[in-house]
Amino acid sequence: MPQLVVSTRITLLPDNFSLHFNPAFASDSGEYSCLVNDRHSPEALVELIVQDVPDAPGRPLVVSFTSRSVDLSWAYSQDPRNAPIKHFVIETRIGENGDWDQVEPIFTRGSQSSHQVTGLIPFTVYSFRVVAVNEHGHSSPSKESYYFVTLREAPTGKPVTTIAHNTSATSVYVSWKSPPPETIFGEFLGYRITYRTRDKNPEDDAQEIYIRDSTVESHEIHNLETYTQYLVSIQVFNPEGLGPPTTVLVMTDEGGKWRKFVYVI
Repeated sequence: MPQLVVSTRITLLPDNFSLHFNPAFASDSGEYSCLVNDRHSPEALVELIVQDVPDAPGRPLVVSFTSRSVDLSWAYSQDPRNAPIKHFVIETRIGENGDWDQVEPIFTRGSQSSHQVTGLIPFTVYSFRVVAVNEHGHSSPSKESYYFVTLREAPTGKPVTTIAHNTSATSVYVSWKSPPPETIFGEFLGYRITYRTRDKNPEDDAQEIYIRDSTVESHEIHNLETYTQYLVSIQVFNPEGLGPPTTVLVMTDEGGKWRKFVYVI
């Protein structure tokens, strides 16, 4: 007996009066009735439920954030495709053009449509997208959240001293390399140099110099005492404060032409 083609993917099989769906979609779900000849009441009524992976969730919204965390919220998938959502997968992008697989995905513990993401880097551009998961698989990713920048923190990096020596009986010269950019955690505003004689009490006020130019990597300190040991400290700073210091011990000249080289302590 020939088959009756209802559509390109739905076929009626007359030998056993069955419908064959290939492929079947969640939109095929519904009640199907079988009418025999001209009878007005159905001989059979069948409810068909087709399950599939869910639709993509809504775009995640940034509810609040700190320097190292963000609270996200998003709308459920408009159509879960007749299968409950088990959990969500949160994907992270660092920077405006970063890769989505650069950071390990986050798996929520349940189907709650909000989550706090922790372990972020201060003063860094982030965006997020969400994938819904049911027993049949993963949805397409949601639209990504709008970009935001985590809050600043004081720097954690410190400069590396490259040269430190006296240049006269009353002056010393120091040069350094800046710390890695990812340890600045804010706008890099420059350097703070402090110096004091070694025999002074640490609680005594040290002299300080602010260099408000992050590209400068050397400085000469003048008007020092002759033939005296000085502790010189260098720190980077941003709008949130100072980073940890790098300290060197250097000694002014006693008046001759020779120089004393020193070591980082």
